[in-house]
Amino acid sequence: MNDLLKEEQELFKYESAIYEKMRKIAGKLNTRIIEPIVRIKLVDGKSGAVKLARQHHSHSFVRNMYVNVTIAPTLQVEGTLYADGHLRTWRLEDSLGQSIIQDLTPESLGGGFYAAVDDDHHGILVGRDATAESFDDFELGNLVTDGSGPNQLEYIQMTKSESWVGGSSYYESTWTRALDNGSGSPVTIYETGLFYDDTGISHLITRDIDAGGVAVPDGDRLYVEYEIRTSFP
Repeated sequence: MNDLLKEEQELFKYESAIYEKMRKIAGKLNTRIIEPIVRIKLVDGKSGAVKLARQHHSHSFVRNMYVNVTIAPTLQVEGTLYADGHLRTWRLEDSLGQSIIQDLTPESLGGGFYAAVDDDHHGILVGRDATAESFDDFELGNLVTDGSGPNQLEYIQMTKSESWVGGSSYYESTWTRALDNGSGSPVTIYETGLFYDDTGISHLITRDIDAGGVAVPDGDRLYVEYEIRTSFP
């Protein structure tokens, strides 16, 4: 294990412990904590062997995130109760004068973060600009577009998974995207971003920089994952 990877792992462990303490404090204050995690994995296109696996906490939610709090619609867990582990709302039905328990609308392919194959408009996108993150970022500095030409990657359909972590009282929503390099040459990735689609308009939620870059050789596959943990009191 190289020194950089060891340092990243130690930092991740340290920050995870801080987030756990913050969740306990948030529970006492009846508020919530959002813990975003970014993971990158490089896989050999022939053998399937993992060449690189890294993870770190994202500290770069941008202004869009604070203006449009859009995390909740991405967390979908089936259930029938208005209780922990069930993402349902309880609202007053004005027209009938009675209260009902209502499901959140599930996110469909093509909406929210749920990007389809070849979609380089929203979901998880990657780029080649190493400029430091800014709170006012609204796009990637140098977007890698979908395709097999120079400096392009083929975007695969997003996948998602959700779970309720009862012991720590948080929902864990994980979005993953695979990108294949069929360009004939290596493509180096310096930035990743998570974009939310709202009726055809794409909003950057977070942009993360890897200053050292991740070189994706021709024929290999890159995985980028955003895991978002939202605490409940």
